[in-house]
Amino acid sequence: MPHVHETAYPRLKNSVSDKELTEFYTSSADDITLAHQLSARTELRICFLVLLKTFQRLGYFIQLHSVPRPIAEHVALMYGVHYTAIEWEAYDASGSRARHVAVIREHMGVKPFDTDARKVMATSLRQAAQTPSPSPCSSRPDSPSRNPSPGISMRT
Repeated sequence: MPHVHETAYPRLKNSVSDKELTEFYTSSADDITLAHQLSARTELRICFLVLLKTFQRLGYFIQLHSVPRPIAEHVALMYGVHYTAIEWEAYDASGSRARHVAVIREHMGVKPFDTDARKVMATSLRQAAQTPSPSPCSSRPDSPSRNPSPGISMRT
């Protein structure tokens, strides 16, 4: 059975190996360049990079104060800043975070679930609801469409 962090609704693990930190949470040169273009303040660059790396890993945005400390600390230490020197909760409530979310969406080519997305979903659901289900007979074990060996009955 897969772990929760490996499912369709992934979550961050509280204990992260050095290998995972390096593989998933080390910023690329492009990530760092983007962070430097957005802000002159080191604290905001760090927050942006943590938000970016966690979004890339999870596929959705989370509050930075809930990011496991080893992940946030890994990014902060790239700048020589200790984890406790950053006001994670203040960032979560800031306008900077909202701007960073918009930049990350644009950078990653991701759109928010908006009115257009709701229309597409509603149309798809209507079409699915109007599609007839297969007849109950077609799911019988001895049905020709399910019998792997034609001519051999699966009845006992």
